[in-house]
Amino acid sequence: MKIFHYLPLTAAALALFSLASCSDDNDEPKHDAVLNLSAISFNSDDIWAGWDKPGNLVIGDFTFSHQWTEWNTSQGFVAAKISDTSFHTPMYEYQFEVITGGGVDGPGTPYLIANWNSSEFSTPQIEDRCCSIVRTDGANFTPESVYVTNAAYPYYSMLQGDAYATQFGLHDNFILNITGVRPDGTTVDLPVYLANCTTENASEGILNKWMSVDLSQLGTVKGIYFTMSSSDFGVFGMNTPAYFALDKFTVKP
Repeated sequence: MKIFHYLPLTAAALALFSLASCSDDNDEPKHDAVLNLSAISFNSDDIWAGWDKPGNLVIGDFTFSHQWTEWNTSQGFVAAKISDTSFHTPMYEYQFEVITGGGVDGPGTPYLIANWNSSEFSTPQIEDRCCSIVRTDGANFTPESVYVTNAAYPYYSMLQGDAYATQFGLHDNFILNITGVRPDGTTVDLPVYLANCTTENASEGILNKWMSVDLSQLGTVKGIYFTMSSSDFGVFGMNTPAYFALDKFTVKP
């Protein structure tokens, strides 16, 4: 499905996430945010109908930041359920595709794609962050886990290079940094490798399936925000397209 109204402003440009219920082996209850298809409206391209309008994406008790910018681009989180994983030219017209072809539950199931603003300053409050998750009522919460993977756009950019970025090789990496903001304002960072190339063969080091991430070390937080970094970096910032995908975000009750 082609997605228009998007122009690459820098060499990098967002990704997405489905939330579903789950439980520990000991059946400890969780407060699960569920991406409910009856509550989210998808357009004919299987993309959240609000992706090209102002306003955050609200799922259950949680708010996922989303911005429609003055350059007619979408930043922050968008929900989608696109099954296509093939390479297209140009790939940025397919920015909401995930390399797995769907959420953790299989092809065509919902997920979240986020586009991080790689020129975002490091000083804004969490409310001003491009890619953030907070409880809609402002209450604190304790994250348990989340699944992450690559959006198709950065995956193919790293795999074979494109007009803005170089093909990945030995020692290249692409990192999603998850930051928890605690109630006292202190932060704790959790880096997650979306690519970690230990050989010249990029395909061996680029994540192409859903990976579970333990968020318990973040502790109780008033919010989470996401930033990214890449070994492919130039005078205008990160060259790798700044997109990532999430699914099954779970917090303690």
